[in-house]
Amino acid sequence: MPLYYLDIHNTQGLYNKDYHGTDLPNCEAARTEALKVAHELYEAWCNDPPELLAGMAVEVVDEIGQSVLTVPFPRGRRSA
Repeated sequence: MPLYYLDIHNTQGLYNKDYHGTDLPNCEAARTEALKVAHELYEAWCNDPPELLAGMAVEVVDEIGQSVLTVPFPRGRRSA
């Protein structure tokens, strides 16, 4: 299985690099995993000021270091 890395970015650039990667069957599975990570992090950080979350995204990078896709964090506030 291909190895994909899920790097976290903010408006200033790379926020957290994934050094371990995840074995996933294809790019669509990597997209699904990136969406899951983006939503989980948004939920964890949803009480932070909106300007800190603006521009946050999960970038999927393949085994050779090429960016495959980017998934932005959800927009808006979570409803209580």
